[in-house]
Amino acid sequence: MVEVRSESRVPGSSYVDLAKGNIVSNFMKIVRADDKNLSNFEKVVDFLRCHTYEIVRYVRNSEHLMLDDGHTLVNCPPPAEEGDDHGGLLIKTYSELVDQDRIVYSRQFEVHELGNLYAGQHRIEIRSRIYRNGVVSSEDNRTVEIDI
Repeated sequence: MVEVRSESRVPGSSYVDLAKGNIVSNFMKIVRADDKNLSNFEKVVDFLRCHTYEIVRYVRNSEHLMLDDGHTLVNCPPPAEEGDDHGGLLIKTYSELVDQDRIVYSRQFEVHELGNLYAGQHRIEIRSRIYRNGVVSSEDNRTVEIDI
């Protein structure tokens, strides 16, 4: 069987080596679904305040739309095109805590660009969602808008 590849195909996922200590691997560590990170929303917001566009550039320049370290997946859709702005989505993460082949909870972050404010300033919205046993936990869901 011959594998046919299109030059215009959408890039897939790639494994990120945590030993590299790059910006995305550092981000993956703080958004990971584990007990010590579950209440660190403010730490994630502070990190994104400084590094949102650096993360997006790193993922897009890796020739993949998704990077994965074995615990956390980070997705950065391609730049907006005419007629499709991806809902302003810049970054989406997904991570699960698994215990004995059962998902205890999953944690997701979404970062949406809400628009340009003025020269070099952007407003973004950061959403955190935690699902416990497959059910959205409203007490753990947080959303904040910040200017960066």
